Amino acid sequence: MHNRENGNAPVYATDKGPLLMASRPVIQSLHTGPPKGYLIMGRFLNERYMKTLADQTKVDHRYWLLHDTSIPAESGSIFERLQKNSGPVFEKQNKNMLFAYGIFKGLTDSSDLIIRAEIPRQIMKYAVNTMFFVLISTILAGFILLLVMFFLLNRVVIGPLGKLTERVVSLGNSKPPLSPLFLDRNDEIGILCCEFQMLFNKLTQVHKNLQQTNTHLNHEIRERKSSQEKLQSHRTRLRQLTYRLLLTEERERRRLASDLHDQISQNLAICRLKLSMLKASCTAVNRTRAMEMEEVEDILEDIIQETRTLTFEISPPILYELGLKPALEWLLENTFSQSGIETLLEGDLKKNQLDNSLSILVFRTVRELLHNIIKHANASQITVSLSQEASFFEIRVTDNGVGFDPEKQYKNIGFGLFSIREQFSSIGGKFLVLSDPGTGTRAILRVPYHLKHII
Repeated sequence: MHNRENGNAPVYATDKGPLLMASRPVIQSLHTGPPKGYLIMGRFLNERYMKTLADQTKVDHRYWLLHDTSIPAESGSIFERLQKNSGPVFEKQNKNMLFAYGIFKGLTDSSDLIIRAEIPRQIMKYAVNTMFFVLISTILAGFILLLVMFFLLNRVVIGPLGKLTERVVSLGNSKPPLSPLFLDRNDEIGILCCEFQMLFNKLTQVHKNLQQTNTHLNHEIRERKSSQEKLQSHRTRLRQLTYRLLLTEERERRRLASDLHDQISQNLAICRLKLSMLKASCTAVNRTRAMEMEEVEDILEDIIQETRTLTFEISPPILYELGLKPALEWLLENTFSQSGIETLLEGDLKKNQLDNSLSILVFRTVRELLHNIIKHANASQITVSLSQEASFFEIRVTDNGVGFDPEKQYKNIGFGLFSIREQFSSIGGKFLVLSDPGTGTRAILRVPYHLKHII
């Protein structure tokens, strides 16, 4: 119940009034061992003692036991709050009086003691007046101090800095060298002016060097711009010549294919026909000769077939006679027959929509892309999609092969993809390759309906 060293101070209700009690344990000086006993003291809380307390503190006090019937009714809620809170409770009675309530625990529940201190609030009025006086005094003192500081700063710092600022502003319009400022001062302002003058001299020299460098750079820029314009002109010319070379090559291919078809193939066919007639006339006379002629006839048939195939490889007549879509269909069928890769053509193309030269370029590009897929992609399916917009024609070649990194491919550039991109750029078109390793490849060709920038 009792702390070994601290003791306890309860309240006990008696017939003569509340008794304030205090107990302290009696222990050894070394604070060891059990207490030898307890020292108990008490004082009655009566009107005499309260008057003495009021004289000492200049504050009136009133007290009640918890269940005292004389407790004012208006203070009932305050007492309930005292039982819930551990600290004192304050109540503003009026502008001149403040009540402070506190509770002291008794030995029993009925002996709890409640004390009210009636604190006059005149001290607050005195405090407000004092604070107002201190505030006004502080403001006046600060204002006077600011005036003194401003005068000193203006004379020692602001004035010289103002002159230095005017010198800095006037430097842009000052051609002759200016005399230094405040050389007789050894403080920070004098050091600053000296350093500024040295900096100004260095900046003047740097400005002269920069003017010379700027003149040299402007000359180099003009030369480089002229070189870039010439290079761009040469690149444009090269693209145009590349496309014209393609068209010239295609015309030569068509001429060569036409010669193969009209002359060599027909002559071979005539030879095969005459050999067949000669074989029929020799069958009854010489059986051995007839068999030899039959072998020669078979060889001629193979040569005729190979000549036709070569004619289509050089320049397929179907492209000129039927148009781009039938030529693409033939190309996909030929790809399937040669490689076994499944091919599919989607979309349609209106007749006479593309220029003849654009059809040649698209056909040659698709054929080269198919050759690349057969050679490198390890694909099992190829899809060619055709689509048309208001001003351009688009064809997409998609495969499900191993894919590759287009950026790496363009860095290790070969003539294939680079040539295709340059050819389409020269006519105002676009060539784009979308691919990632393991996800297949999609090549997008976009061409206008009419040629651009071709001389």
